[in-house]
Amino acid sequence: MTRWQELAYLQIRQHLGESNMLVDATLGNGDDILQLAPLLDIGDQLHGFDERPGVTEAAAQRLEAARLGGRVSLHPYDRTMLTRLLPPYAKGTVNAILFHLGGWVANDPRGVDTTITALWQAGRLLTKGGIICVITDGEDEAGLAEAHAVEDWAASLSRHAWDVTIRRSHPPESYPRLFHIVRLDN
Repeated sequence: MTRWQELAYLQIRQHLGESNMLVDATLGNGDDILQLAPLLDIGDQLHGFDERPGVTEAAAQRLEAARLGGRVSLHPYDRTMLTRLLPPYAKGTVNAILFHLGGWVANDPRGVDTTITALWQAGRLLTKGGIICVITDGEDEAGLAEAHAVEDWAASLSRHAWDVTIRRSHPPESYPRLFHIVRLDN
């Protein structure tokens, strides 16, 4: 687990309430969802998304091995399907959404558009005081383009409706970066 992941989990934990819905929008190897699942109480929901073949199945096996499988709903679809696949009552009720971006967008012909589309959707799903955490690795050219697009998207948000904090590596122009984006209104 990286320092950036630890900080993201800490921020997410601070935004949980009595009844929670969380989303891991970029399931990947399942490391993040394994850390988020134990934060849930009975009745809370956690959803994981990843369209790549075998990813949700591998995550399900890891969750079962950790005895956390019953707490999570996995969706073998890309992150642009958030608003279509979450329950209808999810809009305006999600406490936290995590995006851990690693540059695999280079293999997606849609490019960074999928990330920005998913971030806009995530914003519509959040409750007041809810948080979007985005870890951008910027490991390659595609990852850097994605990280810059996320930064531009965050900069475009209304300061009256959103509180945006960006934690940077040292030196500041390097990566990874962690974005904490908190919804101030509903």
